[in-house]
Amino acid sequence: MDFLRAVRHIRKAKVIVVPGTGILDYFGDRPLGMPFDVFKWCLAAHLAERALLLSV
Repeated sequence: MDFLRAVRHIRKAKVIVVPGTGILDYFGDRPLGMPFDVFKWCLAAHLAERALLLSV
């Protein structure tokens, strides 16, 4: 349900920005933690046909 809500919210935006603050680094986080959350936002952006900017 939360994922569908995320897709609806993303459709209101033109671009989704993931800042390069080390969010994609591995610091011992579990696989279904932050990496999976970022994947879900990327997938939601793709399904909503919105641009995605990953800054490193």
